[in-house]
Amino acid sequence: MNNGNLYFFAVAKYVPDLIRNEPKNIGIILFNESGQHYKAKFSRNYKNKLGAHTIISDKELIGNYYNYFLEFKPSKKEEIISSINNTNGKFQFSDIRSGVTNDFEMELDYLYKTFIEDADLHIKRHRLKTTIKNELTKLNIIGKNKFLADQEIKSGNITHKVDFFYQKDKLYAIEAVDLSVTDKRTNTIESAFKFDNLLRKFGKRKLKTISVIQKPMVADQQDGDLLKILTELSKVYNYSNGQRQVFLDDVNKIIK
Repeated sequence: MNNGNLYFFAVAKYVPDLIRNEPKNIGIILFNESGQHYKAKFSRNYKNKLGAHTIISDKELIGNYYNYFLEFKPSKKEEIISSINNTNGKFQFSDIRSGVTNDFEMELDYLYKTFIEDADLHIKRHRLKTTIKNELTKLNIIGKNKFLADQEIKSGNITHKVDFFYQKDKLYAIEAVDLSVTDKRTNTIESAFKFDNLLRKFGKRKLKTISVIQKPMVADQQDGDLLKILTELSKVYNYSNGQRQVFLDDVNKIIK
């Protein structure tokens, strides 16, 4: 597999009070480098997401922006970027981010689920893990003589349950670590302990450790500290910021 095609995306936000600046994620736009491949997806129940106390003028404003970006037919990337930069006030966009993908529609759905559907949920560790498991299964990477989910690995008197494990010429251990949840420190320390203990037993030559993380839209100092811990013990892929396809491609190469 190749490393995919470059894409760009931005998250559409509604900011009820510009002074308090507490935005609500309500949509995603995704486009390629030429700008000729453009997609927009907005919350299906955006009126409920806005809340019952949203003034009528704001609902009309959001509805107009929805229609504009859904029907937008750009001929080049610069037109999209200009529209994003000129959109401000109560309806605005996040900074433009980039990534790579082999499936534009799948990437749009993933970004939507990550930033829009999950934004209102307390995302537990298993949610990211389940998403990864479903994608690995779809790509035929999980199965007999391939990666196994929830595999138990003994290290001395300790038995670790690893999210995904594969044994070939080397051992490969993958952990899903969600940094966008309230118990992110616990998640990180659990995975870091597994990696550290298993690396002491098998050594870096025999064991390859991999962390797949999901970061919040706005990272804080603790996120940086936790990421540093994982980086010292494993190769890290940021599943929520464009490295999803790179991770899938790299894992697929392992079993070939």
